[in-house]
Amino acid sequence: MKPFGTTCSVSLDSRDVFSSTNCYWGKISENAILEIEDAASLFRVQRALPIHIIENCNILNKNSVVISKNLSPMVQPGDIFTLEYSQYELDQFTIIDAPTLIEKDVFISASPEEIEHIIFRVEQGKLVPMNKGLFMANKASEISLFNSQNQELKILASLITSSIKPRLEIECINVIFNNTNATTTLYFRRSLPVSVESATISCSKWKIILTEPFYNLRGNCYNKPYKIYSHLTPNFLIPLFEKNTLNESLLNQIIIRFDEELFKVKQLIKNEQHL
Repeated sequence: MKPFGTTCSVSLDSRDVFSSTNCYWGKISENAILEIEDAASLFRVQRALPIHIIENCNILNKNSVVISKNLSPMVQPGDIFTLEYSQYELDQFTIIDAPTLIEKDVFISASPEEIEHIIFRVEQGKLVPMNKGLFMANKASEISLFNSQNQELKILASLITSSIKPRLEIECINVIFNNTNATTTLYFRRSLPVSVESATISCSKWKIILTEPFYNLRGNCYNKPYKIYSHLTPNFLIPLFEKNTLNESLLNQIIIRFDEELFKVKQLIKNEQHL
């Protein structure tokens, strides 16, 4: 038996088992045995492969997002996600109202949605942008800028997507799957940036493909602890101990001998049936 991470999730009649984000299943061998808490049976592994989940999402409030897809059981509470969102910068502007422009005068924006102020400077009687500013929302809007004498300059600004895309690592604490409208709502431990409306959310994890569909009288197994048995007997794939102690090594010898004898009995029965 080897620990490969924390939890896994699988639905009834599915062969796909999904890991939590802190798992590494790269060393799980073919024909390893999977044991899931609350499942009565053991399950044989066909193979394990890495997967990357990336979806667009809409921000519901300060700590939750909604995805227009039912991601059950791929995502679960405890998973760590990367949230990437867009920011916007000045593209074009039209002056709405301006005081008398004085050479070398500087105007600085004062919008509540700004991350970084827009700065204009008067050069040769014209307003020249010194930077493009940075905004959370892509909205053409009227923006006020002020100089050192508190004189107001008003512009109508159009924005474009900035090449700067911040990323946040956030832990999911709850998930709600809605089968009716096929959505997934994720709730996070920390607050999301103010004024963000949409974003991309992603995570990397692993998937085990079972040799047979998952069956369990108690139903689906979501976010359950599990064990992987990779040391098995050659004939009947009986799980062996990891040989950490002398007693475990002796028990392994007994189990392997039992496996061999049981295989001989099976072969005898098979031969007699052909007589």
